[in-house]
Amino acid sequence: TISIAPGTYVVAQPLVALRPVTLVGGGVEKTILRSSAAGAALLIDADGDVAVRDHSLEHDGSASASVVIVTGGGYELDNLRLAGATAAENGAGGFALVLRTSPGLLRACGSMSSVWDVVAEENDGGGMFVGRDASPTLRAVSVSDSGGCGLCFVETSAGEVTASSVTDVPIGVRVDDAAAPELSGLEIRNVSLGVALTGTGSPSITGSRVTGARTGFEVVGSGSPSLTDTTVSDSVDIAVRLAGATTAAVSDLKVDGSTAVGIGIADEASPALSATAITTTGDVGVIWAADSGGTAVGLTVSGSRLGLQLSDSASPVVRDVTVRSVGEASMLASGASSGRITRLVCPADAPVALTDDTTTQVRQSPTCAIADAR
Repeated sequence: TISIAPGTYVVAQPLVALRPVTLVGGGVEKTILRSSAAGAALLIDADGDVAVRDHSLEHDGSASASVVIVTGGGYELDNLRLAGATAAENGAGGFALVLRTSPGLLRACGSMSSVWDVVAEENDGGGMFVGRDASPTLRAVSVSDSGGCGLCFVETSAGEVTASSVTDVPIGVRVDDAAAPELSGLEIRNVSLGVALTGTGSPSITGSRVTGARTGFEVVGSGSPSLTDTTVSDSVDIAVRLAGATTAAVSDLKVDGSTAVGIGIADEASPALSATAITTTGDVGVIWAADSGGTAVGLTVSGSRLGLQLSDSASPVVRDVTVRSVGEASMLASGASSGRITRLVCPADAPVALTDDTTTQVRQSPTCAIADAR
């Protein structure tokens, strides 16, 4: 164990941990390691476990560097502040923390993989990057005022993130490739894109909130992520966009605020929506477009101009959906759509409109007036 007394320590070369060691400072605001080194302020590639606690690590200067990079061994990062990472001219690197570990043939892997109570702020490239087959436990981490993505999972990485926050970054959370983390209790605010799920994996998000994003969730690719017990508020354009060939499962979702579109389903996406409440002042609650399909069961839609909309060649199966106090129509089916709608509940002044060449069927929906303009 190396104890670092309170003070500011300026270094020009990376600190490198190749063997098990514990670095303990006197507190985040008392012990500060300030590095101008290129590449990384601290590199961990150890034969065993490395623990780093109770101080701040800052990158300072024009050299391209992340703050902490872990490429091998076990790690326990606790009560730290990571700041000042600088991305390269091509935009690469510049993260507060990079966890890109893989088993080594000639070294011990270590038994620890935790990141607790870590603050990452003012980092060019982003907050925390998890790659290869790293599977960390991140708890009570905070990412703010940074570029790129706040929490980034790529390749075959996994792990858990709980009780954490991301604010004032372009993308709150990004999950690519076959990565499949489990995310819960997230607070994401003031971002352009709240959560981007673009790969083939099956990540899960539960008990979280996205506020004030241009797009709350964007799910593309061919993965099967799950989105449960989550709230998306005041998205500028769309709360949840499901596209590509995703088979996402969305349940117990709450969408509210001034969002233009509650849930938009496009391309060949075939999600399963259930037990979801959409209350917005925008244009449409749920829209299926292009060749999308899937199911929607037990939804409640209110406040928008249109409750449901089917267009192009969309063919969803919808049942037990309640539309309340919408501006013009409970549902508009147009184009060559061919959905099957069962037990739709409509307000008296909001009919179901059927236009163009739609073959959408509306069954067992006695409260719905049908305006057939085909």
